[in-house]
Order: sequence, then structure tokens, then C-alpha cells
Amino acid sequence: MPRPHPVALLCLLTAPLLADPPQPAAAAPAPAPEQHSPLAGPAVNERGAAESRAVDRLAARADEDGIRPEEAALDELGLPVADLVAARTIIDDRAVAMDRVLRENTDTVVQIEPAMQAGQKAKGITLILKLAAEFREADGQSPLVDRVAQALPESARERYRSLVAQAFDRLIHRAIERDGDTVQKGVLGGIQRGVVGAGVRAGLLFKEAERSGARVFDEAAAMQRHAEAFLAKIELPEPQEAQVREIFHDWAATVSGEPTRQQLADLMLKIYDSLEEPHRRTFFSNVLTMQD
Repeated sequence: MPRPHPVALLCLLTAPLLADPPQPAAAAPAPAPEQHSPLAGPAVNERGAAESRAVDRLAARADEDGIRPEEAALDELGLPVADLVAARTIIDDRAVAMDRVLRENTDTVVQIEPAMQAGQKAKGITLILKLAAEFREADGQSPLVDRVAQALPESARERYRSLVAQAFDRLIHRAIERDGDTVQKGVLGGIQRGVVGAGVRAGLLFKEAERSGARVFDEAAAMQRHAEAFLAKIELPEPQEAQVREIFHDWAATVSGEPTRQQLADLMLKIYDSLEEPHRRTFFSNVLTMQD
């Protein structure tokens, strides 16, 4: 299976991203450092500084590694591992959904960039919208921050939402500064933040798509190696080998990660049913003697 091109992946996933509702707290201007009364003591000031450092870490992980704040913020909550299991499962499920969409639609994904380069924008956009709808359905309709927050202990939800919102706010301001622009206020500021924020989220989703594409490609490459080893052992004539390759390709598109015994059994039965004598006997004999 060809590796999905990064540009095609970006096109695929940007559309559902831009349709996400905005982060609730990200609409406000970047918060200025909190002003504390001198009588409040160093403890309050230190808490504010610690929170700022946490936001810096989230922004750095997003900028450097493409880790979304919704995921990275879980590491800043100081919760026991058991309290984070449900939240991390939601993050993992999102990656699984992205892998599945790419795996099941690779033939479509790889058509997007050539269509755009050939000036066939209508075709490219149609493919993007089709795949975007599938990813949206697979991932869920509500924003990721809401789903993860609901999976956390109630006492941690407010801080989690605050960290995520502040991290996106920090990323947006950095993006504006990198472009050499001035941070606007009022209505213009809202428009500016909306446009730049969409770009920030698109960049993060692009990184997710790259990781997903790499996982799917590696899975496909491993499956291909298994297929070649398998075909070499059962020694079928060319016409039957081509038929088995097609069955294997269709089967591999439905398998995520290491196949189960049942999935392997289903594959063997499909191959066996597709053959005629004497190739069934040859196939059956070779399968019985296979060690791997």
C-alpha cells in the first residue's frame, strides 16, 4: 500500500478540524500575569508561576512534537494513573479512528493531491469532504476537550479545561508574533484569533495525521511481508496467486494491528474456498506444514 502523502493527509483532516466548535476559553485575549496583593504571600505568586510554566510546557510540546494540548494537559494534573485511564482511552480511540479512516480509504486519500495539482479542485474538494465526514463520524461530534474533561474526576475538570484553553491561547499568540503581526483587539481581534487559531489547530491535526499515516503504512508493509512469505510457502500458480493476493489485500484492510486467531482463520477459509482442486490440496498441505 502506498504511503499517504502528507499534503493529502492535511487536506483530509483540516476540514473536520475547522468545523470543530471553538475552545470555550480561547476566545478571550491572552491572560496577563495575575496581580496579587503583596499581602497574599509568596504561595499565591508561586502557584501562578507554576501554572504559567505548565502552559509553557504544553505549548512547547505542541510546537516541537505536535502533541495536542488536550493530551499533554493530562500529564500536568498530578492525578493517579487510575484516574487518567478513561481520559487516555479517549485520546487513544481518536488515534484508532484516524488510523481506520486512512486505512479504509487509502485509495481515495492518494487521489487528493494529484487532483489538486492537475487543477481538478472540484474533484479534490469532493474527496476531502467525503473523507472528512467519515473521520468526523468515527471520531465523534463533540470537541475533544469536552470528551476528555468528562472522563476526568470532577475535581480536575476545571483546571484541565483552563490549561488546554491557555495553551491554545499561547500557541495562537506565538503564531501571530511569528508572522510579525500585531495582536488586535475587539472585533478585529476575534477575527484574527479565529483565523490564526484555525491554522494552529490544522497544524496540530496535520501532525496527528502524519503519525497515523506512518502507523498505517508500517502495518501495511508488515502485512505485505507476511503475504509474500505466505505465498512463497504455499506455491500456487500465477493465476491463483493473483487471486489470493486480492483476497489478502481486502482482508488486510479490515485488520488493525496484530490479527487475531479468528481473523487468520477467516483468511484461510476465504483462500481455501476461492481455490479449486488440486490447488486446495496443495494449499491445505502447505498450511499444515507452516511453522509461522
